[in-house]
Amino acid sequence: NLNVYLILSSKAKRVAFVLYDASTRMVYQKVLGANELSRQYQTLDLSMTKALPPGSYFLKVICDGVAQQTIKLVKAR
Repeated sequence: NLNVYLILSSKAKRVAFVLYDASTRMVYQKVLGANELSRQYQTLDLSMTKALPPGSYFLKVICDGVAQQTIKLVKAR
């Protein structure tokens, strides 16, 4: 399993996680609203990546509509 652990600002009202493949095609998206952001620490389960082919992927974290960080992930097999 692939898990991403995040420490979020207590001011965030909406956080989106978007996973893109190397050709910038969106392959996964999860949005957390205010009710789900009550905890400062969040775990994002990316176990669904098992079904994806090997290659490079990019996980973009967007807080309240503003891109915060992009993380490169490489799936070997």
